Amino acid sequence: LYRESSPIVWHDLILFQEQAREYFSHIGLIIFLNEEDGFAFLKQGREPEHDTEESSLPKLIQQRAISFELSLLLVILRRKLAEHDNLSADPRLILDERDILQMLKVFLPVTNNDVKQKKDVDALIEKSVELGVMRRMSHDPKKLEILRILTAIFDADKLGALDSLIVEYKA
Repeated sequence: LYRESSPIVWHDLILFQEQAREYFSHIGLIIFLNEEDGFAFLKQGREPEHDTEESSLPKLIQQRAISFELSLLLVILRRKLAEHDNLSADPRLILDERDILQMLKVFLPVTNNDVKQKKDVDALIEKSVELGVMRRMSHDPKKLEILRILTAIFDADKLGALDSLIVEYKA
């Protein structure tokens, strides 16, 4: 849920936050709410391996495996978002598709088929839009806003661990 895309629902969630948290806790879900950046989502409360047989709840939120290339793109975008936060007062990070291609190209295998490579990167961008970590700008569909929910998916600890893996992969 994003504050700017659903302001009425966002207002209600903020107003009834405690009741919503209580409701979802009964089915093993936690509301992750970031008022400052204006997003919220549900996540599984406890990992099933920590449950006892009597208290175990079914897993309601499925985790999906994503490809290495998509993971790489998300880590690069998260790093870019951190750099943007350090260098700019503007809360929004907007990138052009070409910028994303150039950032990712460093990690992709060298190829003679630039058209196929661009098509593959476009597919990764579309998958990122579907996952809700990027949004196309309505006035220019070639420009994408990198959404702040990415900071919740890849916190500083995860980003550091993934950065070291990327350095190994690049070498």
